[in-house]
Amino acid sequence: LDFVGLDTTLAIAEVLREELGPSYQAPDLLRKLVAAGFYGAKNGTGFYLWEQGKKTRVNPAVARYRRGQL
Repeated sequence: LDFVGLDTTLAIAEVLREELGPSYQAPDLLRKLVAAGFYGAKNGTGFYLWEQGKKTRVNPAVARYRRGQL
């Protein structure tokens, strides 16, 4: 998802939900991350942290969003 972009993935999920119904609802975590500006490789932060087009490590903030701490 980081390569495609979390924002792009969310947009695709919204189209699928509109066309195919609520079972294609995007996960809440994806919505939270996009709202917080996590777009993936294109801006250096997604499920991974990125530098110069290469992932450097898992993004620790994602776990905090998942647990509801952010």
